Amino acid sequence: MKKTLIATVAVASIIIIGISCKWFAQKADKKETFNIVGKWQVDTVMNDSNALKNAALYSSVLQDSGVVVKFNIDSTLIIHTRKDSIKLHYYLQADTLYLKQDTAFVPYTVTKTNDSLISTTLKDGLFISLKRQ
Repeated sequence: MKKTLIATVAVASIIIIGISCKWFAQKADKKETFNIVGKWQVDTVMNDSNALKNAALYSSVLQDSGVVVKFNIDSTLIIHTRKDSIKLHYYLQADTLYLKQDTAFVPYTVTKTNDSLISTTLKDGLFISLKRQ
């Protein structure tokens, strides 16, 4: 009787430990998804090529003109300037932002610095950092 009880407790302990380890491992593997929905303002603009004059011009124009980028929950993106607004469609998958240009979605890698600061580099080498409002 003692041997059966000891064997049952040992097997039950092994099963409980195995289940709890698997549960904790799954919790550690889950990454919290980043929510891009909301208003963002241009924080920094740089150009990684030799055209530093253009980068300074882009930076001053975009920052001083109060450009606001609004990501809506319905996958629309509205870029507000003082003069007009531009509406695009987007979707975010992992660390890639897809913007619809003409008929195709163009991928842009997004780097999340923290919950209120993201950045991406455009095709022409223009680096844009956005700060959540």
